[in-house]
Amino acid sequence: MPSKAAKVVMTLGVFAAVGVIMLAPVVAAVNSNTGTVSVTDETVVAQSGERVALSGYDIDPATVTVEAYNDTSGSWETTTEYTLYDQPGDIQFDVQNATNIEDGEEVRVDYDYQATGELTALVAGFIPVGIGLLIFVPIARRVEGLM
Repeated sequence: MPSKAAKVVMTLGVFAAVGVIMLAPVVAAVNSNTGTVSVTDETVVAQSGERVALSGYDIDPATVTVEAYNDTSGSWETTTEYTLYDQPGDIQFDVQNATNIEDGEEVRVDYDYQATGELTALVAGFIPVGIGLLIFVPIARRVEGLM
């Protein structure tokens, strides 16, 4: 039969394992809300002479792909008939001179954007560490008290 100290250590070990498992969603949430985020097939409506707000901001212009539906071929085709305003995350379509885009037509946009600044990402990265300390420091103190 295990001693009382052994039972406590085993119980604390189980709590530590559960604590590690509970950290996984926190780490996933931090990772998905910081750093670079990819957006695929965001649909916006082309409006003559107006900027259209995209969901992202601080967009990387090198990652932007814009597709308009070509009624003749019956498929989505890449177009360059737009102006990107990367910092606010706006796009404006040259509907007047466009060959593939008509006023009021839906257009698909793919792009990457920076969800947070570097400092915010750094600070958010410490959230799982803080939660881990809240879980493991009391366990370590309890184990130390048994020795």
